[in-house]
Amino acid sequence: MKTNYLRRSSLKKYLVLLLITLIMQSLLINNRPAQAAAKANVEHIYNEKIARGIMFQEHKYNSYPGFPPRSEREFIITADLNDPTVKIITGKAQDKVLKLETLSKQIAREQLKGQNVVAGINGDMYNMSLGTADYGIPLGLQIKDGKILVSSDSVWAESRFPVFAITKNRQPLIDYISLDAKLSVVDASYEAKHGVPNPHSALTTTIDIINRTNTTLMADQMILVTPQLTDNPTVGFTDEQAMNGTLTVLKITSGSEDDSIQIGREYEADVVSVSDTATGLQHITVPADGMVLASQGVKASWVRQHIKKGDKIRFSVNLKDRTGKNLYLDQAVSAWLPLVENGHALTAAEMLEKCKDDWGGGTAIIQATDKARTAVGYTADHKVIGLVFDGGGEGQDSYGMDLPGMAVRMKGLGAVAAVSLDGGGSSQINSRLFGETEVQLRNRPSDTKERPVTNTILFISDVPKASDIKKLKVNRDITIYKNSSYAFQVRGQDSYGNPADLTKTDIRWNISPLGNAAGHSVSGTIDQKGLYVAGNRPATEAVYAGIGPVQSYATVTIVDAIHSLGLTDSGMLAVAPNGQKQFQLVAYAQDGRPIIISNSAAQWSVTPSTIGNIDNNGLFTTKGKGNGTVTAKVDDKEVSINVVVGQESQLIDSYETLDTNTYSITGYAGGSCQISRDQVNHGSQSLRVDYDYSRWARVYNGTINVIMNADKRGASYTSTIRPKKLGMWVYGNGQAPWLRVNLCDGNGNRRTLNLASRIDWVGWKYVDVDIPADIPLPVSLDYFYMVETDKSKNLRGTVYFDDVRFIY
Repeated sequence: MKTNYLRRSSLKKYLVLLLITLIMQSLLINNRPAQAAAKANVEHIYNEKIARGIMFQEHKYNSYPGFPPRSEREFIITADLNDPTVKIITGKAQDKVLKLETLSKQIAREQLKGQNVVAGINGDMYNMSLGTADYGIPLGLQIKDGKILVSSDSVWAESRFPVFAITKNRQPLIDYISLDAKLSVVDASYEAKHGVPNPHSALTTTIDIINRTNTTLMADQMILVTPQLTDNPTVGFTDEQAMNGTLTVLKITSGSEDDSIQIGREYEADVVSVSDTATGLQHITVPADGMVLASQGVKASWVRQHIKKGDKIRFSVNLKDRTGKNLYLDQAVSAWLPLVENGHALTAAEMLEKCKDDWGGGTAIIQATDKARTAVGYTADHKVIGLVFDGGGEGQDSYGMDLPGMAVRMKGLGAVAAVSLDGGGSSQINSRLFGETEVQLRNRPSDTKERPVTNTILFISDVPKASDIKKLKVNRDITIYKNSSYAFQVRGQDSYGNPADLTKTDIRWNISPLGNAAGHSVSGTIDQKGLYVAGNRPATEAVYAGIGPVQSYATVTIVDAIHSLGLTDSGMLAVAPNGQKQFQLVAYAQDGRPIIISNSAAQWSVTPSTIGNIDNNGLFTTKGKGNGTVTAKVDDKEVSINVVVGQESQLIDSYETLDTNTYSITGYAGGSCQISRDQVNHGSQSLRVDYDYSRWARVYNGTINVIMNADKRGASYTSTIRPKKLGMWVYGNGQAPWLRVNLCDGNGNRRTLNLASRIDWVGWKYVDVDIPADIPLPVSLDYFYMVETDKSKNLRGTVYFDDVRFIY
């Protein structure tokens, strides 16, 4: 019985295994088209070595894995720190703590110092509320070239915000880092007698913070302020804090040549003065060749008891990890949140647990999905990865990503540790490309232009230059319409991956057929400057560029028909009277491939001819005012665009015709509004907006949205003509917050633009903002709003708005 049972059991196991095998084979076979589709779903726009040990990649997803049919555009920098010629540094706006500057400007600043920057990404979050005491300051710690520029503002912040760092021995690190700064009074007589510092604990205290002057931080704290804070930095107290405060001016006598703070170094300083702020100055300027200790409460009492003018003090600044071990860091920037820890991609629930003590428990930030994002991390073999996703929501070229999605992607790229950096309009990546020297913006920031940021992470190549040309690359494969022209370019690299200078080299250009049906003969021509002119018949050929034995080629496909024809401009276009406008054709194949086409391939016309004329290359010259149509025709395909000549602007709202009930105020700070005659710029009325921060719960940024009720909104709020700007007159009170505007484009997507970083003027002032030239029409004013990002502020006031216009 037992033998028969075992046989039956073995037979069952065999049948089960056979069935599982067949199912798995079926799944694999059926999944092959899906895998192929997944591979076809991503367009590898760029994947090249831009320097030895440094790669730049750009990918476009038509349907991002796990999120169909979401479009995404991602950018990746990978830098191998095992290569001694690869270096990673932090950039800082104007080399000052309280400054903002674009990524491009921070890269240029380092290049002027001799750093061969080949790529960069934005860094830490920061205070962007103009007019506040800590405008421009990073969220947390920053170290640059082994020197501490600014510390975290509290012990809580040290344990909340992780830090991305490069150690002195070139290892990437992500950890929670604490400040360990000690200050002692030098007892000269004791040291002369014993040869060592006086160990009495009463002579020693801790420095709590470096280079932060926000008065909310100063209770019972000692803050060390250096000239690196800002231009002509000052430090001081509120009236209440000054009742128990001291300001101590130091002159460094040893340890520093430039009055900066080097990690792990000991400093000595003479005490130039000690001011009791209860009876003397409440504010003091930091000397260019010194530092200031701002002490309050308990720390001020210690200063009064132990330090006087003429004393010597000694201090050192160290950094420790969570175990208390000293860290010797060369570069560091703080980050918002861990994404990957020990090879594990954090989930949304795990992220929410880490920021449970933030405003609103971090829910809004963790759950936001359509944002541009930046992250940095490293692999087990010490390759640093910088990752940027563009973001703009539905209908945009790139939808955006949430933080859990960034975690999954960073792990997929091989990161064993990763953190999120600043996102939204700050998300940016710059890189040079193969054979190029210029480091340029590569992604599409959601502000439509570079946003000034506090700091950056920059990728450096210290590889020497070689005199050879190792590799060439012709810039692109093209499809071109018959008889059209295209100027090819070629770039090169030397054997070390540096861009090769080809300006003085003799480049050979030639064409070879690629198996076309017409006897394998060449259809186009090319001159020795790389200008290619297509023939008048279809062909597929290769355009070669060669220098000595090194050569590269691009494939050219000549077509004699197009599937669709268009113009680079769209919608109705405004043109100035007695002005000119150059139109440019675009054409596409049936599969969506762009076709290069010369303007001269079309027949151009203007109707009516009274508004202007157009030449054979699409140059439109206006005459009188009026509306009309410009048309281009290629074979049986035709494209037209409506033009209006002489219209300078469109009034959106003058606040003259509608009553107070037409408008409303919403938002987290909120307020009230009314039609007013108190302050008027045009006509007899304006819109008065009153705000009061006492209503603000301070969970989210303090928005004050100025809304015109949709059922009262007229046609003037929408422009069918392409506007260049949106402008308005604003009566400021000198302290109102950031002013922004929300537009709705022709696809129903919202575009947020900045009108003023802060309403810091008193009286009337005209402000405007450029509207992106490629925004789909029609474009409508949705609403404009003020927003306060500094949750320590408690203000109320009144602002007036008048004469809001689209400018053409």
